[in-house]
Amino acid sequence: MWIHEQTNELILPNSERIRIGAAALHLAQEHHDAIITLIDKLLYGSAFALIRVQLEAYAHGLWLLNFATDTELQNFMKGTCPKLEQMIKKIGNAPETGGAWLKVNKETNSPQFNQLTHGGASQVIRRITEVGIESSYPDDELARLLDFSVEIEIRVAAELFALADMETLLAELEKQATVFRNSHKLNP
Repeated sequence: MWIHEQTNELILPNSERIRIGAAALHLAQEHHDAIITLIDKLLYGSAFALIRVQLEAYAHGLWLLNFATDTELQNFMKGTCPKLEQMIKKIGNAPETGGAWLKVNKETNSPQFNQLTHGGASQVIRRITEVGIESSYPDDELARLLDFSVEIEIRVAAELFALADMETLLAELEKQATVFRNSHKLNP
C-alpha cells in the first residue's frame, strides 16, 4: 500500500520523544495490517479484537508526541501509562490535535470495543447460528470495522508525514484519502 511505502522511508527528527511516539503510531499501522490479514483469512473475531488496540496505539502516539510531559514519557517507557480517557482529556477537543475525533469515537464505541477485545457477548453472539457454532459477522459490521481501521491508518500517516515535515506527502495523502478509504471494501 502507498501509505506503507511512504512511511517506511520517512526520515524523522532524531529525538527520544519522536522515536517513542512514532513507534506507537507504527504499532497502530501494524494492527491495521493484521486486521486486513485476519479478515482475508475469515478470522473475523480476532480482527474485531484488534480495533480497540489499534485506536489506543494511535492515541498513545498522539499523546506521547505532543502532550505527555517528560516524566510521563519516561514513566511510559517503564510501563506506566494513563488510561485512555486521561490521554484523550490531555490531548483535548481541538480538531487539529486529533482529540475531537478520538473523544467521539471512544465514547461511541468503547463498550462494544471492550466486549470485542475481551471475548464478551458481542463476540460470542456472532458465533451462534441456526446450524452450529461458527463465525457469523454481518457484512455491514465488517465494512464498519474496515472503514474505522483505514481511518486510523490515514490519521497515523498524516501524523508521520507532519513529523517528517513532508508537505508533499501530506497533500498527496489528502488527495488519495478517498481511494484509501475505499481500498479495503469487502469482496462478496
